[in-house]
Amino acid sequence: MPLSRRRVRQAVGLFWLLDGVLQAQPGFFGPQVWREDIAQAVMGEPPWVRHSIFAAIAVIAAHPALWNALFVAIQLGIGLALLTDRLARPAIVLSALYGFGVWWVGEGFGALPTGFGLLAAGAPGPVVLYPVLCFLAWPRRPGADHDDRPRASDQLPLGRPALVAWGVLWVGGSLLEVPWVYPPGQVLTANLEEASIGSPSWLVHLAAQAGHLVAQAPLATDVLLAVAQVAVGLGVWWRPTRRPALLLALVLAGLFWVFGQDFGGILAPGGSDPSSAPLLALWALALWPPAPASRPTRSRNISSSGPERAPKKGAMAPTTTPAPTPRTPEPAGLSPAAGRRPRGVRLALLPVLAAVALGLAACSSSSSSSKATSSASPAAASSGTSTGTSASSTAPHSFHLVIKNFAFHPADFTVAPGATITVTNEDSVTHTFTARDGAFNTGDIPPGHTVTVTAPTKPGSYPYLCLIHQFMTGVLTVR
Repeated sequence: MPLSRRRVRQAVGLFWLLDGVLQAQPGFFGPQVWREDIAQAVMGEPPWVRHSIFAAIAVIAAHPALWNALFVAIQLGIGLALLTDRLARPAIVLSALYGFGVWWVGEGFGALPTGFGLLAAGAPGPVVLYPVLCFLAWPRRPGADHDDRPRASDQLPLGRPALVAWGVLWVGGSLLEVPWVYPPGQVLTANLEEASIGSPSWLVHLAAQAGHLVAQAPLATDVLLAVAQVAVGLGVWWRPTRRPALLLALVLAGLFWVFGQDFGGILAPGGSDPSSAPLLALWALALWPPAPASRPTRSRNISSSGPERAPKKGAMAPTTTPAPTPRTPEPAGLSPAAGRRPRGVRLALLPVLAAVALGLAACSSSSSSSKATSSASPAAASSGTSTGTSASSTAPHSFHLVIKNFAFHPADFTVAPGATITVTNEDSVTHTFTARDGAFNTGDIPPGHTVTVTAPTKPGSYPYLCLIHQFMTGVLTVR
């Protein structure tokens, strides 16, 4: 049976209580978290979003203890009110108003304007899904929740609007997988690496392994995720495919929560919510179709109804219809319907077959492009040309490195000892060019600025990264 409207509201209330407990961590009562960690939400945002977030952070950081105590009280109050029927309606309205503020200042609109927002990484954000689920589970009558009974039209307590919102969420999430700005797989890999920062070592290892798998077939991964999300969003509209679609949604929500969201960061210091994957699972359970009611069959036993009455005098005798001859069942394999799957099963297999077909096509395209690249690289090496690592025996004494689309171009390159490296930041956010062992560091490079740094004089390989976005990595070779 699907979850009732009251159960949905109560589950969201428990999530709000968990958020309030996490918000009460000691670090949130000091200014450092607000000025450093929360300020990361502005990275890549439009200028008006950055300015508004910095203005709000400046006000909060001036009196962090007072403001955070207010935030804790609001979240705990919303959670407790949603557990009751009498205060559910004002709590839902308050959750929408408060959630919009958190979505703006604390989450930067779910990172959607930056191009790095993914459903797998938590977009559009739990504070958006909280009020959406509660409005879908709006109590029809205060104090007496008769809305727990499913409607006759769709047999769902949340009604047809829940299906519409579900489809918009998942189909819209599939559009985020399209590489509009960044190369295929780069956004997912970046989210996997950044979400695991500060998590336990075993979780960091899982995220690293997942990122490695994505890097092996980035285009195929994006295609499979997009097709799977479309199947989840549209599959709920047909009764035969609703259960498979919701089951696929539960599987994806579990994978998203572990690999893409790292349990919402609640295992690391500073985690303030369990992220959006548990809410996706709650929504799927609320849409789960009820089991079909079995109708009792009524059989009439003529022999037990008593002795047969004789017809009255002058009445026509009833015509006796001979009993039909029982049909001998055909052997297995000879019946025309033998081996046929029900129509509902065939419809349920359509999203799976489509995902497999598109995934195979993407894999073949990815493998063919990688083969073409590998076959072209020896020719480039033999002709003496080089784009990243210098193939000639004499390494350059000057090199120009460009930062664009949250990546170093080129990521791996070779220079002579003590060479001058010019770094230009063409992104809209601040970056750094820093050696992991501290051999060189440009410091913060504002958007549109160019800085120079001197390469180490000792030959060797020097892995480097951006300290602000640690998924941006590369290797500098000195020889």
